[in-house]
Amino acid sequence: MSVLWVGLCLFGLEPPRSLAAPTPKVTPPPSVTMELPIAKTKSLYMIIDIPRKLGILKARGMTLRTFPFHDIAWIGNSIPQPSSFSLATKDPMISPLTLSPPPIPEKTAEATREEDQSSQVSAPKAQTVEDMPLRYELVLDDRMMVIIQTHHLPSFWDNAFQQMANWTGRVTANVSTWKEAFGQPSQPYLVLSMEPKDAQALYWAVLPPMPWLVLP
Repeated sequence: MSVLWVGLCLFGLEPPRSLAAPTPKVTPPPSVTMELPIAKTKSLYMIIDIPRKLGILKARGMTLRTFPFHDIAWIGNSIPQPSSFSLATKDPMISPLTLSPPPIPEKTAEATREEDQSSQVSAPKAQTVEDMPLRYELVLDDRMMVIIQTHHLPSFWDNAFQQMANWTGRVTANVSTWKEAFGQPSQPYLVLSMEPKDAQALYWAVLPPMPWLVLP
Protein backbone atom coordinates (compact mmCIF):
# COMPACT_ATOMS: atom_id res chain seq x y z
CA MET A 1 0.00 0.00 0.00
CA SER A 2 2.84 2.38 0.81
CA VAL A 3 4.36 1.85 -2.65
CA LEU A 4 1.02 2.60 -4.31
CA TRP A 5 0.60 5.80 -2.24
CA VAL A 6 4.11 6.99 -3.17
CA GLY A 7 3.37 6.36 -6.86
CA LEU A 8 0.20 8.34 -6.73
CA CYS A 9 2.04 11.21 -5.11
CA LEU A 10 4.80 11.10 -7.77
CA PHE A 11 2.34 11.22 -10.65
CA GLY A 12 0.35 13.93 -8.87
CA LEU A 13 -3.37 13.58 -8.80
CA GLU A 14 -4.04 17.27 -8.00
CA PRO A 15 -3.82 19.78 -10.86
CA PRO A 16 -0.85 22.17 -10.76
CA ARG A 17 -1.55 25.50 -9.06
CA SER A 18 -0.43 27.38 -12.17
CA LEU A 19 -3.28 25.80 -14.16
CA ALA A 20 -5.97 26.72 -11.63
CA ALA A 21 -8.53 29.30 -12.83
CA PRO A 22 -7.75 32.81 -11.50
CA THR A 23 -10.26 34.46 -9.20
CA PRO A 24 -12.31 36.96 -11.22
CA LYS A 25 -12.09 40.58 -10.08
CA VAL A 26 -15.41 42.15 -9.18
CA THR A 27 -15.64 45.71 -10.53
CA PRO A 28 -18.02 47.92 -8.53
CA PRO A 29 -20.62 49.86 -10.53
CA PRO A 30 -19.78 53.49 -11.37
CA SER A 31 -22.38 54.77 -8.89
CA VAL A 32 -20.64 53.03 -5.97
CA THR A 33 -17.25 54.31 -7.10
CA MET A 34 -18.57 57.87 -7.23
CA GLU A 35 -20.42 57.64 -3.90
CA LEU A 36 -17.48 56.26 -1.91
CA PRO A 37 -15.44 59.51 -1.64
CA ILE A 38 -18.62 61.45 -0.74
CA ALA A 39 -19.58 58.91 1.93
CA LYS A 40 -16.17 59.33 3.59
CA THR A 41 -16.89 63.01 4.32
CA LYS A 42 -19.00 64.38 7.16
CA SER A 43 -21.53 66.10 4.91
CA LEU A 44 -25.03 65.00 4.07
CA TYR A 45 -25.60 64.11 0.43
CA MET A 46 -28.50 63.32 -1.88
CA ILE A 47 -28.82 60.50 -4.42
CA ILE A 48 -31.46 60.74 -7.14
CA ASP A 49 -32.06 57.17 -8.33
CA ILE A 50 -34.14 57.71 -11.48
CA PRO A 51 -34.75 54.02 -12.35
CA ARG A 52 -36.15 53.43 -8.85
CA LYS A 53 -37.99 56.81 -8.74
CA LEU A 54 -36.39 57.52 -5.40
CA GLY A 55 -34.44 60.29 -3.71
CA ILE A 56 -32.14 59.10 -0.91
CA LEU A 57 -30.73 61.37 1.78
CA LYS A 58 -27.53 59.83 3.14
CA ALA A 59 -24.71 60.47 5.60
CA ARG A 60 -21.54 58.36 5.63
CA GLY A 61 -23.24 55.80 3.41
CA MET A 62 -26.24 55.37 5.74
CA THR A 63 -29.76 56.16 4.54
CA LEU A 64 -31.46 58.84 6.65
CA ARG A 65 -34.66 59.28 4.62
CA THR A 66 -36.12 58.39 1.25
CA PHE A 67 -38.27 60.60 -1.00
CA PRO A 68 -40.44 58.68 -3.51
CA PHE A 69 -41.28 60.32 -6.85
CA HIS A 70 -44.56 59.84 -8.70
CA ASP A 71 -43.33 61.12 -12.07
CA ILE A 72 -39.94 61.95 -13.55
CA ALA A 73 -39.46 63.93 -16.77
CA TRP A 74 -36.54 65.51 -18.61
CA ILE A 75 -36.67 68.82 -20.46
CA GLY A 76 -33.77 68.88 -22.86
CA ASN A 77 -31.19 66.14 -23.09
CA SER A 78 -30.93 63.76 -20.14
CA ILE A 79 -27.54 62.95 -18.65
CA PRO A 80 -26.16 59.72 -20.19
CA GLN A 81 -24.29 58.39 -17.15
CA PRO A 82 -24.10 58.81 -13.35
CA SER A 83 -22.93 62.32 -12.55
CA SER A 84 -22.01 64.16 -9.38
CA PHE A 85 -23.07 67.74 -8.68
CA SER A 86 -23.07 70.30 -5.91
CA LEU A 87 -26.22 72.14 -4.89
CA ALA A 88 -25.63 75.83 -5.63
CA THR A 89 -28.91 77.62 -4.86
CA LYS A 90 -32.59 77.11 -4.06
CA ASP A 91 -35.31 79.28 -5.54
CA PRO A 92 -37.11 80.56 -3.54
CA MET A 93 -34.57 80.67 -0.74
CA ILE A 94 -36.14 80.28 2.71
CA SER A 95 -34.01 79.93 5.80
CA PRO A 96 -35.26 77.22 8.17
CA LEU A 97 -33.16 78.62 11.03
CA THR A 98 -34.76 79.82 14.24
CA LEU A 99 -35.23 83.58 14.38
CA SER A 100 -33.92 85.28 17.50
CA PRO A 101 -35.99 88.14 18.93
CA PRO A 102 -34.33 91.60 18.96
CA PRO A 103 -32.82 92.79 22.23
CA ILE A 104 -35.23 94.58 24.53
CA PRO A 105 -33.99 98.02 25.66
CA GLU A 106 -34.09 98.88 29.34
CA LYS A 107 -37.30 100.58 30.41
CA THR A 108 -38.78 101.83 33.59
CA ALA A 109 -41.43 99.76 35.34
CA GLU A 110 -44.12 102.38 34.57
CA ALA A 111 -43.32 102.47 30.81
CA THR A 112 -43.27 98.68 30.64
CA ARG A 113 -46.66 98.49 32.36
CA GLU A 114 -48.19 100.97 29.93
CA GLU A 115 -46.77 99.12 26.92
CA ASP A 116 -48.14 95.80 28.14
CA GLN A 117 -51.55 97.30 28.54
CA SER A 118 -51.60 98.90 25.09
CA SER A 119 -50.35 96.00 22.95
CA GLN A 120 -48.66 92.65 23.17
CA VAL A 121 -45.89 91.72 20.71
CA SER A 122 -45.83 88.01 19.85
CA ALA A 123 -42.47 86.26 19.68
CA PRO A 124 -41.19 85.41 16.18
CA LYS A 125 -42.13 81.91 15.00
CA ALA A 126 -39.39 79.52 13.92
CA GLN A 127 -39.69 78.03 10.43
CA THR A 128 -40.88 74.42 10.23
CA VAL A 129 -41.24 71.84 7.47
CA GLU A 130 -44.85 72.92 6.88
CA ASP A 131 -43.63 76.45 6.09
CA MET A 132 -41.49 75.24 3.18
CA PRO A 133 -42.67 75.73 -0.44
CA LEU A 134 -44.47 73.06 -2.46
CA ARG A 135 -42.78 74.00 -5.74
CA TYR A 136 -39.21 75.22 -6.16
CA GLU A 137 -36.10 74.96 -8.31
CA LEU A 138 -32.68 73.64 -7.38
CA VAL A 139 -29.57 74.73 -9.31
CA LEU A 140 -26.82 72.12 -9.45
CA ASP A 141 -23.41 73.60 -10.28
CA ASP A 142 -25.02 75.79 -12.99
CA ARG A 143 -24.99 72.60 -15.10
CA MET A 144 -28.44 71.19 -14.35
CA MET A 145 -31.76 72.41 -12.95
CA VAL A 146 -34.08 70.31 -10.80
CA ILE A 147 -37.75 71.36 -10.63
CA ILE A 148 -39.65 69.98 -7.64
CA GLN A 149 -43.43 70.04 -7.92
CA THR A 150 -46.31 68.38 -6.10
CA HIS A 151 -48.14 65.41 -7.58
CA HIS A 152 -51.58 66.61 -6.54
CA LEU A 153 -53.14 69.07 -4.11
CA PRO A 154 -56.45 68.66 -2.26
CA SER A 155 -57.85 72.07 -3.17
CA PHE A 156 -59.12 72.80 -6.70
CA TRP A 157 -57.66 76.32 -6.77
CA ASP A 158 -54.33 75.09 -5.40
CA ASN A 159 -54.26 72.50 -8.17
CA ALA A 160 -55.12 75.12 -10.79
CA PHE A 161 -52.34 77.43 -9.59
CA GLN A 162 -49.94 74.49 -9.47
CA GLN A 163 -50.73 73.54 -13.07
CA MET A 164 -50.21 77.15 -14.19
CA ALA A 165 -46.85 77.29 -12.39
CA ASN A 166 -45.86 73.98 -13.99
CA TRP A 167 -46.82 75.28 -17.44
CA THR A 168 -44.81 78.51 -17.12
CA GLY A 169 -41.85 76.63 -15.69
CA ARG A 170 -41.87 74.14 -18.54
CA VAL A 171 -42.06 76.93 -21.13
CA THR A 172 -39.07 78.65 -19.56
CA ALA A 173 -37.15 75.37 -19.44
CA ASN A 174 -37.92 74.53 -23.07
CA VAL A 175 -36.88 78.00 -24.23
CA SER A 176 -33.55 77.60 -22.44
CA THR A 177 -32.88 74.36 -24.35
CA TRP A 178 -33.10 76.25 -27.66
CA LYS A 179 -29.51 77.37 -27.08
CA GLU A 180 -28.37 74.11 -28.67
CA ALA A 181 -29.72 75.31 -32.03
CA PHE A 182 -27.21 78.17 -31.87
CA GLY A 183 -24.30 75.95 -30.84
CA GLN A 184 -24.41 76.95 -27.16
CA PRO A 185 -24.53 74.45 -24.29
CA SER A 186 -27.89 74.24 -22.54
CA GLN A 187 -28.82 73.08 -19.06
CA PRO A 188 -30.92 69.94 -18.77
CA TYR A 189 -34.00 70.21 -16.55
CA LEU A 190 -35.07 67.31 -14.35
CA VAL A 191 -38.72 67.55 -13.23
CA LEU A 192 -39.63 65.52 -10.12
CA SER A 193 -43.27 65.20 -9.01
CA MET A 194 -43.81 64.33 -5.34
CA GLU A 195 -46.39 64.31 -2.59
CA PRO A 196 -46.74 67.76 -0.95
CA LYS A 197 -45.30 66.64 2.40
CA ASP A 198 -42.33 64.97 0.70
CA ALA A 199 -41.67 68.08 -1.40
CA GLN A 200 -41.61 70.27 1.72
CA ALA A 201 -39.40 67.79 3.58
CA LEU A 202 -36.95 67.62 0.67
CA TYR A 203 -36.66 71.42 0.63
CA TRP A 204 -35.94 71.34 4.37
CA ALA A 205 -33.32 68.58 3.98
CA VAL A 206 -31.18 70.04 1.18
CA LEU A 207 -28.84 72.95 1.82
CA PRO A 208 -26.06 74.39 -0.38
CA PRO A 209 -23.38 73.22 -1.04
CA MET A 210 -24.68 69.66 -0.49
CA PRO A 211 -23.24 67.00 -2.86
CA TRP A 212 -25.71 65.35 -5.25
CA LEU A 213 -25.37 62.13 -7.23
CA VAL A 214 -27.83 61.61 -10.10
CA LEU A 215 -28.21 58.07 -11.45
CA PRO A 216 -29.98 58.06 -14.87
